[in-house]
Amino acid sequence: MKFSVEEPEKIQIYLEIAAFSQVPCVFYPTDSSRSFEGILEKVDADRFGLVFKQWIPAQTGLLVIRSFTLQFKCQLDMEKGERPKEYTFPPPQALSSHDPRKYLRIPIAPQLTKIVVVKKLNEQGEPFSEGPDKKLIQGAIQDVSANGIAFKIANPDPFFVPGGQVHLTYKLFGLDVDGPARVVSDGGSLVRCQLSGMKPALQHQLNQKITVSFQRMLEKHHRDLLQLIEASAHLRDIERTKKSTGELADRKQLDENFVGLINPILDAAVNVMEQMAGLKLVKREIRLERICSAIYDLSSQISFQGPQVDGHLFLCLKQNVACSMAGTILGGEYSDIDENVRDMAGELCNIIIGNAKKNLARDQVYKLSTPTLIVGKEHLVAVLSKYPVVRIIFDSPIGQIDLNLYLDEINEKLRTESLTPAGFEYKTELINPILRATENIFENFLFLETRKKGVVMRETLAPKFELSGILDVFGKGMHGKILLNLSNKLALQIHEILLGVEKDTIDDEVKDAVGEMVNIITGNAKGEFERMNLGYNVSTPYVIYGRNHIISNAGDNPFISSVYWSSKGFFEVCLSFTADE
Repeated sequence: MKFSVEEPEKIQIYLEIAAFSQVPCVFYPTDSSRSFEGILEKVDADRFGLVFKQWIPAQTGLLVIRSFTLQFKCQLDMEKGERPKEYTFPPPQALSSHDPRKYLRIPIAPQLTKIVVVKKLNEQGEPFSEGPDKKLIQGAIQDVSANGIAFKIANPDPFFVPGGQVHLTYKLFGLDVDGPARVVSDGGSLVRCQLSGMKPALQHQLNQKITVSFQRMLEKHHRDLLQLIEASAHLRDIERTKKSTGELADRKQLDENFVGLINPILDAAVNVMEQMAGLKLVKREIRLERICSAIYDLSSQISFQGPQVDGHLFLCLKQNVACSMAGTILGGEYSDIDENVRDMAGELCNIIIGNAKKNLARDQVYKLSTPTLIVGKEHLVAVLSKYPVVRIIFDSPIGQIDLNLYLDEINEKLRTESLTPAGFEYKTELINPILRATENIFENFLFLETRKKGVVMRETLAPKFELSGILDVFGKGMHGKILLNLSNKLALQIHEILLGVEKDTIDDEVKDAVGEMVNIITGNAKGEFERMNLGYNVSTPYVIYGRNHIISNAGDNPFISSVYWSSKGFFEVCLSFTADE
């Protein structure tokens, strides 16, 4: 099969995907019988680079790269780069594939599963008249070309050995394929067949449609890739800023939008605590911090979005303070953080932000999420924001009470005014766009094999791992939360992929990477939700770090949770959506 690419934009796409995937390339210098392995990198908008493990005898030659599912060759005339054994070059004028197969083969995405009906044939090419081989079986198509197909069956079948004859029937890209084929190979439940006797006109039509579909798939993968590259650049900017200043810029001079929101929240907190809990709060200090330096046992969180700013409010308490407060408000004695204590904290946070809204100008209308409750001995809270947290520390007769306010400017206005949900109900199917986006990002761009272990509903989340990245969703017709919970090993691996820096401990940069991942996944699923007339905007991600933390949703809806195995560790994806009243 020959697959040539001459359009500059498409050449750029293939090279960017190859550079991000870090799959080794092979360079064959002119007039040399040797080959040299190197890694492709993107230097800037106009140039790419090759970094070799050793010196090469010539800078002109043939480069072989793998991009997406194809192998390409191109002629290069390189220049020496800034680093030793590095060479740079502009994108070539053409890429050509040298796949030994006659036709382009395209994978079928799991969410677009196509079924093939298989009828077994005897040596004469005729259907069996009796016996176990007479039964029709079905398979899920894995990939396909104009003259070949690979499909998976439920259980291995001894009939499928090389040379076995079958009759295949399936519909693909609007075309009906119905004809004989010969088994080429089998791998247990995976069977590969070569079509035979297909009409040339149908084969040509099918090949054209596969090629067009391949290009669309490639463009979508490229959009996803650019999102990851942008996330990597964002994390690097944060890292550079922290290295140059010691921390994120403190933004000492908060503009009037921020001050106009902080003061009503501060006043509301003082009034609510005095009226409901009989506590006179004394403001000790206001700090600006990258993450909350204090450690807590119970945190109640609400996200909000408004015309100038959006952000998160956290009411953070130690166990003894939370239990004492619950005893005053609810009556009785509490020694542990149980459901009543959690509900009390969630309602307090809700009342504080609700009271603060009354003191805002009429044009300052804020959308509010339902409270999220985090329970865990000595957990830390961090938000992936370009601004630090405003940490307001209060002293009270029962101990210290912290209000942590993360504020950020809205970069994109909610674009859902014209979207009207038709009979929206809370359904488990709403998790599918998120799960598909997760699988796509992990498998196609982080290059980590994943396997879903099942989907369950949970009233309260007790994440299996220490790191949880969370964001709140605001939309026309729905609101909710999306959570990504990772093992430490997997979080470190993702940070290394995004930033190219190997770490062995969980620090601020790793937490930022986890926050970016949940942001990317949610953005990736946005298009599919919009097709369901459920467009949305999202909050800034926030990250919870601590052993055995528990997260509960103060709304009526449970979390839908799916646990995944990956080649670098386990992770969990959870969401809770509800319809707006």
